[in-house]
Amino acid sequence: VTFDRGRPLHVFDANKVAGNLVVRRAKDGEKVLALDGREYTLTPEMCVIADDNGVESIAGIMGGEHSGCDENTTDVLIESALWDPITTARTGRSLGIISYAGHKPKIIFFPLSEVKRLTGIEVPREEALGILTRLGFEPRSSGDAVEVKVPSWRPDVEGKADLVEEVMRIHGVDNILAQPLTSHDAVNGRILTTLQVRTRAAKRALAVRGMMEAVTWSFIPAKHAELFGGGQNGLKLANPIAADMSDMRPSLLPGLIAAAQRNADRGIGDVALFEVSGTYEGDLPDQQRRVAAGVRRGTAKLDGSGRSWSGNPGPVGVYDAKADAIAALE
Repeated sequence: VTFDRGRPLHVFDANKVAGNLVVRRAKDGEKVLALDGREYTLTPEMCVIADDNGVESIAGIMGGEHSGCDENTTDVLIESALWDPITTARTGRSLGIISYAGHKPKIIFFPLSEVKRLTGIEVPREEALGILTRLGFEPRSSGDAVEVKVPSWRPDVEGKADLVEEVMRIHGVDNILAQPLTSHDAVNGRILTTLQVRTRAAKRALAVRGMMEAVTWSFIPAKHAELFGGGQNGLKLANPIAADMSDMRPSLLPGLIAAAQRNADRGIGDVALFEVSGTYEGDLPDQQRRVAAGVRRGTAKLDGSGRSWSGNPGPVGVYDAKADAIAALE
């Protein structure tokens, strides 16, 4: 609200305010304990906000400790007001409360060629500088690049692209001429890489065979990694998210087997899972591979429920795994 309306705010704890808040001049000698922990003696030249108990805030400067918010606050009363700046400044100096940070104008280095580069439109130099000037900016210099001082009321302007936007919204985006897309009169070439094509094909082949796709963690317990040829120091995490997720996986099988076991522990013993993802044989790029792996458990045949084309639900065996592998390879 402060930025949206350009108005400073003060928040009271509503439960600590007695009666209605009123704006008035302070009484001579009236005191208030402010939020900075100091007690201030006020004069009739000073404007205050008060309730039935007395002064609760020095208008435009600082709130009082009595009505301040703390960790127990549940309801708040927000004051949004515009005060006479001369009175406020005089009160602040008299009490020794200087809370106004001096405004340091932001300077942006702005090559005028950025307008053409970012929008494709040629805006004459004089027009661009004129637009910025009328919006309150102060461009300086006479070359192709200017230093632009940003006005205090534009905290949203951070860089040169913001200045291009300011120029364009006044110059008019309707000045951008319509341009037809170039037609190549041909079907586009392949978009996906070979690895992406193979990954999609392997996933589809295994899913068609009734296997459910799993996404497991890339890091596994050290003892699991060692059982599958991993466990090297170069594959251990310096900051594992859990003690049992300490090593990069050398194989997809530990994660899939663990997932199948978690299902079995919950009464779902017949599961068929697969994953197509990365494995790590070392900490170098050429030691990372994309692999397809699968696990069948119990009687999880082709459709994952124990049913097969032959009608024989028996336990899965090596030939089921062989058929999955051949399907993925094909």
